[in-house]
Amino acid sequence: MLAFFLGLLMVAFDPAAVRVLWAPFPGMQTEFVNAAEFEVFGGGAKGPGKSDCLVAQAVRQVHRPRYNGYLIRETGPQLDELKQRTHRLYPLMPEKPAWNGDGHGRWTFPSGARVMFESIATPEDVAKIQGKEPTFIGHDEAGNVKDEKTIDLEQAELRSPDPELVVMWRGTGNPGKAGHAWVKRRFITPCGEDGRRIVLRKVKLPNGLVGVLSRRFIPGTVLDNPIYANDPLYMAQLFTLPELLRRQLLYGDWNAGVGTALDELNAAVHMVRPFRVPEGWPRFGSFDWGYAHWWVLCHFAAAEDGQLYVVDTVRGRRHKPYQIAERIKSRVPELQQLQYIDTDTYAMQERRDRNDNTPSIQEELMTEHQIFLRLGNLDRKKGLNNLRHYLAWRGIGPEGRDALPALRFFDTPGNRWLFEQCEAMVTDESDPEDVLKVNADPETGVGGDDGYDALRVGVASRPPRAIGSYYAGDVRAFSKQTLNFMVETLYRDRPGLTSHMGQGSNLSTFLTGV
Repeated sequence: MLAFFLGLLMVAFDPAAVRVLWAPFPGMQTEFVNAAEFEVFGGGAKGPGKSDCLVAQAVRQVHRPRYNGYLIRETGPQLDELKQRTHRLYPLMPEKPAWNGDGHGRWTFPSGARVMFESIATPEDVAKIQGKEPTFIGHDEAGNVKDEKTIDLEQAELRSPDPELVVMWRGTGNPGKAGHAWVKRRFITPCGEDGRRIVLRKVKLPNGLVGVLSRRFIPGTVLDNPIYANDPLYMAQLFTLPELLRRQLLYGDWNAGVGTALDELNAAVHMVRPFRVPEGWPRFGSFDWGYAHWWVLCHFAAAEDGQLYVVDTVRGRRHKPYQIAERIKSRVPELQQLQYIDTDTYAMQERRDRNDNTPSIQEELMTEHQIFLRLGNLDRKKGLNNLRHYLAWRGIGPEGRDALPALRFFDTPGNRWLFEQCEAMVTDESDPEDVLKVNADPETGVGGDDGYDALRVGVASRPPRAIGSYYAGDVRAFSKQTLNFMVETLYRDRPGLTSHMGQGSNLSTFLTGV
């Protein structure tokens, strides 16, 4: 029987005169097509031959009549490349499958087995394969899918009445796409960037049986493909990409830019051990309301020099206002010390769920629970840029050295959740100046950007951070350099002050008489 694993789409002959239509390259392709786990995600970089793996794996069980394989992309036009690859390979098979172009098309084998094409990009699209008993799903560029629920629903359709058939889901993708967040959380983080760990989940069923779900990540780069690796033009194109894209598409680095939106986030730099906040430090908060999605409160403290700390993050789902208030008060004993809590317009909208002028969330929290919310700065793009300035630390010190960021997080469970969500934020491909809007799964609460929104609004309530080598140095309050800096930056628009000083004077002389 022909071995349909991945590699070159070419006809070759080995010394034993066995005709091989296709064979995998050593490395990523060989591991990918031989993986026995139920759920496998392969790739990372461009060019290792991910799509060919799916084309080959789709026909591994076509000798069994109840087999149904699906090759999937987000849209019909995107399926064309996969179709072309199958048309170069499948007609050469001894089974001589028949092609039917109706819909997105399908191959039918003499056994009755079928390999079909379908476009799926959203959870609603999964209805196209509902009840069709797919044995194999190969979702090419699954990392482009925005909502992880789409993948969960796909896998829920996998089954077969033939116990000899092996059901499996296979996906591919690159970093930095719309699904970067869930792909990293689902595969790269638990399985390791090198893919050495296999995740096993045991599920005890109502009938007493125990099911085991297995998950695996197999990394690959263009260097795994000898054709592209030895193509100077193609390699030059990848090597000359901007640094962030080069790390993502050439090396398959899922930490490159952590989704590209907040590319300087680093737990080793931004996370600090909790300490007692001095009494003189101003405290404030930010609130993002949600019901099916998360509601989130970020508790901030500001040091004398403007350094911000996220003291803790409190969150919850499906809570009524009194439940929100109870949780906030239990987790933030310093609530009355918060000078303000900024929020968005959703908390201020009137609710008409009882056909009357029901108070808004803001009104109910204020009148019944003494939690006061005010409308914050909701400009998404300016808020993102301001947050990036506060998080910046690379090369902002003297002579281009690294320095401390102006925003850090106490290492608490709530802040860990917030930090991981912020790491997962990606820029919107249709508007690179903004973060892609992502909603949490209303059933499970997985994913979403509610914590990021609360953090962005909270930091936006502070003056924009000025980045320069001056702040990274040793600053003494009454040194001549500091006082002269105050003249230059704080009093430049107040000529009355400098006129009293006299021409040629500086603020240090004016204040000290020296």
